[in-house]
Amino acid sequence: MILRKFDYFEFAGEPNEWSLNGLVLDNINLVVGKNATGKSNTLAKIGWLGDMIAGKQHELLESGNYDVEFFDGSDIYRYKLDISEHTVRHEELTLNGSIFLKLGRLVRWAESLRIHIFNLRQEHDMVEFYINGFHEFEQNFKDRIIGFMGEIGYELQDIGISEANSTIYVEEKNVKSKILLNQMSQGMYRALSLIIQITYNTFKKSQTTILIDDIGEGLDFDRSASLIKLISTIADDGMCQLIMSTNDHHVMNNVPLKYWQIIQRDGGLCTVHNYHNKKEAFDKFQYTGLNNFDFLASDFINSEDAAG
Repeated sequence: MILRKFDYFEFAGEPNEWSLNGLVLDNINLVVGKNATGKSNTLAKIGWLGDMIAGKQHELLESGNYDVEFFDGSDIYRYKLDISEHTVRHEELTLNGSIFLKLGRLVRWAESLRIHIFNLRQEHDMVEFYINGFHEFEQNFKDRIIGFMGEIGYELQDIGISEANSTIYVEEKNVKSKILLNQMSQGMYRALSLIIQITYNTFKKSQTTILIDDIGEGLDFDRSASLIKLISTIADDGMCQLIMSTNDHHVMNNVPLKYWQIIQRDGGLCTVHNYHNKKEAFDKFQYTGLNNFDFLASDFINSEDAAG
């Protein structure tokens, strides 16, 4: 099951009102926009919903109204949640338009949701994923991680758990000493964290939604491009759903426009433009000869060229 549509608002009619409309998601999604348009906030609201459904949130929002859809390949689940003053005022789930009372499918989606923030270290999760993966899939799991790391330019000959430090270590080719997590470069740490998560999900064959804020941050251009290509291939094969955000023009130039979710903000109202609701503008831009980043920088979506 993947998240297909996402609409949200909070504090309607108040000075701090904020809303997001028009997010229609596929297996691969890149959320872009100018600074302070709500990219990270969008991922945070999706993450909060997942934690709430999974029972990981112990305090309700002061205000929040969700209207979301999930798709499992044949059926559409629509979930509505209205919260005000830290109280659930309304909750409703429908299956293909009819009231449905069983939350099991949503709970499984929420429990498998992974939130990967490139500017935070998530050592505990990394170690847990690796231990579980190696326990369940043994050498094949380790070899897959080493192979994936090699595809993005990190040549490893071994990875494992340091008994003395209870943490992950790697050994690079032609380097004798082991490198612990707290000794890794920022780029290697972030890439390894994401690859361990995705490798575990692919071995489990569970279609997981992964939220990645600031994808590629801390990586050089070549490794960032290779990482995005790698995880996009995995998502395209149906093994996971990626919802990524970025400010990096190199990242934007390496993700096809058909996967873009462009957020534009007017006060507290955020509107999303994507290939589902602005197909003609997206198609016209392909003939300009410009790179993907110019699609955002030139505000082509609102130009006369897009409309003409």
